[in-house]
Amino acid sequence: MSNFFSSPKADKTLFFILFAVIIAPIQIAYHRSSLGRKVGSNLHLKREDQNFKRAIALIELHKLRFNEYPENLEEQRFQEFIGEWDKAVHKAVTYSRVESGYELNLNSQETLQLEYPEAFWNGLGLVKTNVGGFQSSSL
Repeated sequence: MSNFFSSPKADKTLFFILFAVIIAPIQIAYHRSSLGRKVGSNLHLKREDQNFKRAIALIELHKLRFNEYPENLEEQRFQEFIGEWDKAVHKAVTYSRVESGYELNLNSQETLQLEYPEAFWNGLGLVKTNVGGFQSSSL
């Protein structure tokens, strides 16, 4: 008769018990804690920051290539050179071309928490945004 505790089935059972009794409650408590919410919020804020900067980079690159800002983010010439990961900006921002440049707004509640220094806005065709710290720059 083989010993249960030396079998592969015992390893799986022990792992399940360890996870269910020790690790899972710690994970649940962490996510319910203020620290867990803060870390989750910071990750969301970093994603919004990334999406905003990525959208600006793609829009400004389009301007360099074609000597004009895209009419919209669905424009074929705009879509032609963006990667799969870059497509996330479509859901994250609202873009509109205006006569003197473009307006770019984040579609998120975290816009009030994002703020960039004055130097960040230099040289951009961005004329209006809902992101904090915006300083209109002249091209």
